[in-house]
Amino acid sequence: MSKRIVLTFLEKSEKGYPVSLNIQLNAHNRQASHEVTQVMGMLPLIPQSLQAALQSWQLPYRKMLASRTHRMIIKTDSERRFSWPDKAKTLNAELNHWLNSGGQSWQKIRDALLQALSQDEENRIFLQTGEVELQQLPWSAWNVFDRYFPKTEVILSPPEICQPALGAKAQDRQRFRILVVLGDRDQIDLKLDRQMLQRLERAGADVQFLDEPDRQTFLDALWDEHGWDIFYFGGHSGEGLIGLNQELRLEPNTDFKYGICKAIARGLQLAIFNSCDGLKLANELARLNLPRSIVMREPVPDEVAQDFLVFFLTAFEQGRPLSVSVHEARQKLEDAWTYKYPGCGWLPVVFQHPSIASLTDLPQPPSESSSEPLSPPRPRLNWWTVAAVSLMVTSLVVGIRSLGVLQSWELGWFDQLIRLRPAELSDERIVIITVGESDIQYQQQNQMGGRGSLSDAALAQLLQKLKPHQPRVIGLDIYHDFEYEPQLANQLVSDSRFIAPCKVGNARAEPDSIAGPPQIPTERLGFTDFPSDPDTAIRRQLIGMAADRTGCSTQYALSSRVALAYLGPEYAVSRQPGGTLTIGATSFPKLPHTAGGYQLDPDNANGYQILVNYRSQSPRQVSLEAVLRGEVDDHLADWVRDRIVLIGLGNLIKDSHLTSYSHGAYPERMLGVEIHAQMTSQILSAVLDQRPLLWWYPEWLEWIWIYSWSLLGGAIVWRFRSVSRRSLSIGIAGVGLSGICFMALLWGGWLPLVPAVLGIFSTSGVSVLYLRLLKSRHYH
Repeated sequence: MSKRIVLTFLEKSEKGYPVSLNIQLNAHNRQASHEVTQVMGMLPLIPQSLQAALQSWQLPYRKMLASRTHRMIIKTDSERRFSWPDKAKTLNAELNHWLNSGGQSWQKIRDALLQALSQDEENRIFLQTGEVELQQLPWSAWNVFDRYFPKTEVILSPPEICQPALGAKAQDRQRFRILVVLGDRDQIDLKLDRQMLQRLERAGADVQFLDEPDRQTFLDALWDEHGWDIFYFGGHSGEGLIGLNQELRLEPNTDFKYGICKAIARGLQLAIFNSCDGLKLANELARLNLPRSIVMREPVPDEVAQDFLVFFLTAFEQGRPLSVSVHEARQKLEDAWTYKYPGCGWLPVVFQHPSIASLTDLPQPPSESSSEPLSPPRPRLNWWTVAAVSLMVTSLVVGIRSLGVLQSWELGWFDQLIRLRPAELSDERIVIITVGESDIQYQQQNQMGGRGSLSDAALAQLLQKLKPHQPRVIGLDIYHDFEYEPQLANQLVSDSRFIAPCKVGNARAEPDSIAGPPQIPTERLGFTDFPSDPDTAIRRQLIGMAADRTGCSTQYALSSRVALAYLGPEYAVSRQPGGTLTIGATSFPKLPHTAGGYQLDPDNANGYQILVNYRSQSPRQVSLEAVLRGEVDDHLADWVRDRIVLIGLGNLIKDSHLTSYSHGAYPERMLGVEIHAQMTSQILSAVLDQRPLLWWYPEWLEWIWIYSWSLLGGAIVWRFRSVSRRSLSIGIAGVGLSGICFMALLWGGWLPLVPAVLGIFSTSGVSVLYLRLLKSRHYH
């Protein structure tokens, strides 16, 4: 037994809304339904404070949805909606004040309603009215119902309806037939709608999907001679229109009136519009005698619409009545989204005439815990198959990876994880003096004539400014392949702190090389060459290479020379028996051409290379002009004393490079002298501060790593039969893998992320296909 309670609101007058309350007992036999109570009364007119509260709740709703991540058709003169917590609370309070403090005539209705409600039975309360202002109110928020959940649901109802008898086609149908239209999905995601409705298809329903159909395809489906039981629409709607695609908007009463009427005549029982602003749609379709519909009374965010479908179908599949299923879905929406969208549980509403029976017979998926086993038994994967598929996928991924196909993806994800690390302060042991266009102009204005960006006169004056503050090392990153002026040359030759640059260049293009200053001894020269990756980014550091070139015959890079000069002779450079270079007690593992995500040409891994572990902030920079003018004299002692001073170009056009921190359409570039500073800092921090260097697995261990994750993808398919559980588990595995790789990188480890992700998804995908092949052979 269940109660059916009907509140019929007649046309409003100056005094209010005449109301008739009818309470009926419904037996399982529809013919046994009989009326037990009827009460007449008058509900006062909606007060202005309640109207204002309703509009105040609606208006922010519409403004918050400007992102289009909702399911509303926006007309040019329409407002956009959404809510704030205080607006929903105010609306709730005003609604309850109105309904609980009406006149004596209304109190009779309220008292009779309270007596009729039951905690043990399903209570369906029909609000039968054509007044849109009453339909827009969230009646489910009336606190009279609070004590009686979860079996009380408020259903909107048209004033009158004539339910057609089911045609022969509907009576003869052996399976539920569901027409699903996934329409305009601009900036919304309808993939979950499809996945949830495909569950009904697997449970035995006949489901036809129309993806952004044209008008004729949609009309042909409505006129299908076999008819439909349920019509589902997902996409953008509003103002009584549905968006079939981004260009086509249709109105039921004018654009597909006869098609929907024919579908109703052939047994259409329910229309679900999981889209925005559906009250007008529900009213229009009720006039065409559609028995039931579920709509959203306001614009609905995409994520709320998705969850409503999940919650509703989960309850409906279990055989719960339509109103109970919607009620449960609304409550779950409140729990899930009230923090972000207050009042979102008021959005879904059932539209149904009181005389129409509840709908409960959706096809149900077979229960795994059923006492009767399915016959024939469903085939399953075994562990040997999972292991074999995982090994096959791993071999394929490793083979593709060895060809360099994945290198750009792996480097891209490596950069992304680098950028996600917590910000790290710059190295205070280094200060950079830049020479930009304004500094060159300053030299010209002050008759500091000379060749190149930094004239000898300007360099001499700069050294005089620095000398009193006793820098430990001065490194120059501006080429000077000609002799210094005699006085400056004598000063530089005798100053062991000064490190000069040269350039090795491309071994196949000798003119690229640039010699160092002739007067500077080889042991105080450092080459400035960077090994660049295929995308031209600098991720690798050359510590040194064989000194067999003319013009730039040094064996150490500029950053290495500067770092070693800072460390002093107590931190000697040596080689371990395996060839690993050490500075003091710190080892610097050499980067092979297949380390981490790299699949380089062996020639591109010449010399002794390591990975650059960039800091998020480069050292302090100051311009040459600012130093020479004395603008930073007050700070110069703190910045320079016992520190490294690097002098380089400040021109992003002439000397700048991409790094792991460069991203986006217009990536930021790093000055060459900044990169030398980062590389110098990496050596110093590793030796003096035990800051981790970037490391990687050997190839054989990477293969085991990839195989392990591939095996996990197969194990998920083996363990779970449900598609939703498999999808969720694979998603969790992917997120977990990313988290592990990120945590490893915090400790300096570069673990293969992209190949492992491919292993998870490929193995699970192949396992599912193999399982389907087994099933098809088994059943046929």
